[in-house]
Amino acid sequence: MIIVDKRKLLLIPVGLLALVIVLYVILISIIILPLIISSFAEDFQFKPLNETKVTKVATIPKEYGDVSHSLIFLDPNLTRVGYVMYKGEKAIAVIDGVVGRPYDYIDWLFIFSSDGKHVAYEARDGEQEVVVLDGKEIRKHDGVMYFTFSPDSQRIAYAMKAGEKKFVTVDDSEHKQYEGVGQIVFSPDSKNVAYGATGSHWDDLFVVVNGKEGKVYKSRNPYIRPVFSPDSKLVAYVINEGEYGNMKGFLVVGEKEGRKYDSIASDPVFSPDGRRIAFHARNKGKYYLVVTDTSLREYEETELTYDDLNSEVYFSPDGKIYFAASRKPKNVLSPIVPDRIEYYVVIDGKESRSFNSLALPVFSPDGKKAVYEMFSLRGSFIEIGKKRSRYYGPTYFYPQFSPDGKKLNFVVMEGRDIWIMEAYTN
Repeated sequence: MIIVDKRKLLLIPVGLLALVIVLYVILISIIILPLIISSFAEDFQFKPLNETKVTKVATIPKEYGDVSHSLIFLDPNLTRVGYVMYKGEKAIAVIDGVVGRPYDYIDWLFIFSSDGKHVAYEARDGEQEVVVLDGKEIRKHDGVMYFTFSPDSQRIAYAMKAGEKKFVTVDDSEHKQYEGVGQIVFSPDSKNVAYGATGSHWDDLFVVVNGKEGKVYKSRNPYIRPVFSPDSKLVAYVINEGEYGNMKGFLVVGEKEGRKYDSIASDPVFSPDGRRIAFHARNKGKYYLVVTDTSLREYEETELTYDDLNSEVYFSPDGKIYFAASRKPKNVLSPIVPDRIEYYVVIDGKESRSFNSLALPVFSPDGKKAVYEMFSLRGSFIEIGKKRSRYYGPTYFYPQFSPDGKKLNFVVMEGRDIWIMEAYTN
């Protein structure tokens, strides 16, 4: 007879569990410690930004409970604040300390006009959605979306849903109803309005400018975001036409159609002088940065060797082209952390250092200085040149340069207080 010691059998799973825990701790140490060490090592390469508190914008009252950091917004001038608080199951908007009426739901996005004098948001009241402008309900319908103010802050546009149809309202004027409408844009001079729409067939796609419908395209991708040129005279947009697997993408400027690619991977953007248009395209499995003129005759195509493109294409105030991209790092940690991604900002073809999180710059008015909102295991921070701010918890930043570019303001939250911080950039 074989006698089995049950106590020894019990030791086997306990030993295996201990081994698993040890291996897990070692693995976490291998992954996390290098990131923490590199974060501290980076600090030695930067000087302190030495930001100071300038203005307390608001204090969130304790009676409204916890503050959701994603539901706090400031106007472009950093003088007004709006946030959503909850009492029981009701949502309440608070603008500059003025408490609004409770709703069943309030959209997380507050839209301020560029001069900071107006603010709009969407709320749900029973079965209907409400447009709230400057604290007053101005429209109520089955659905509301795509709020936007004109650049001069004098006009407002938004899309509404009536049954299965959708339509755009500009000021007090209702446009024609469509199967679907897209994001609404004003021209820089605030006189013109454009948006994408779908017709009686869901793949009939066209652009509407000041109520006039453009050419109809057949597309399985119903998204169009038109853009105006800086002088407000031209409208550009991209079309990805055809069935998946047999699709062609191209740029449309006015009524002209540009060179065709397998697909267009971003919205177009005009240069500050209005002479160039840039966008991302994909052809034969490769990404390209494409720059063309407004006549669509001259093309400059630059192949991009990144795993993915993580932003639209942008122009800085002085005409530099920039965008965010990413790739998987090829180093000793690659086999251990196969999902790790490094992000870069590419400015006029020059690649930045790698970032652990996606970061796009905010430029000074002359385009010569750039500030980044950064996130790490140790917290959030501002980075400009060789200077870094302190580490903060969940925060807002809204970085804003002074007109001469010598000062930088940004917003942080400490406890229940929202502060504007100031720093010198030189």
